[in-house]
Amino acid sequence: MSFNFSTTLIVSLLAVSAAFSTPIKVVSGGKDSSISDEQLKALKVHEVKIEDGLESKGAKKVAVEYSGYDAKEVLDLAFGGRANWSKATDLLFVCADGYKAKVSVANFLKYPGYLVFARKGDPTFSLVNNTQGGKKVKLAPYYLVWNEATLQNVQSSGNWPYQVVAIQIAEATKK
Repeated sequence: MSFNFSTTLIVSLLAVSAAFSTPIKVVSGGKDSSISDEQLKALKVHEVKIEDGLESKGAKKVAVEYSGYDAKEVLDLAFGGRANWSKATDLLFVCADGYKAKVSVANFLKYPGYLVFARKGDPTFSLVNNTQGGKKVKLAPYYLVWNEATLQNVQSSGNWPYQVVAIQIAEATKK
């Protein structure tokens, strides 16, 4: 399959419910397609125990357990295979408020990342964001997290976007 990186791809994550698989709409060159509920439900749901990079503050580390999908598997479904997104330099995770978090594709290739949709023990799927003065924020529909072993390598808050509604390949050229 040939892939043209000069075409901007946007993968919209349609918020249906944080507790269920959320269909993913794929927009490319004005043509719409989607990843069905059935395809998402076929993915393994991971229980991810991490020290949350946004909720932790200084030496006080906050351990949290989330449920979600392996980010690489979601990207593979969205973009038609790893070869179609792994040649880009960056991905933009577009949040509900319009914020665009730029995340290096290299992080996904080196470290386990997860698009999570639920937090154990918290039906509101929220956290206290200590990078924003302790403000409580809702995370739905998706929150990008990294497992504890990789935390040091992806600590930047831009690598932990929440309220993710779309994913876009930012790089227009192949590596």
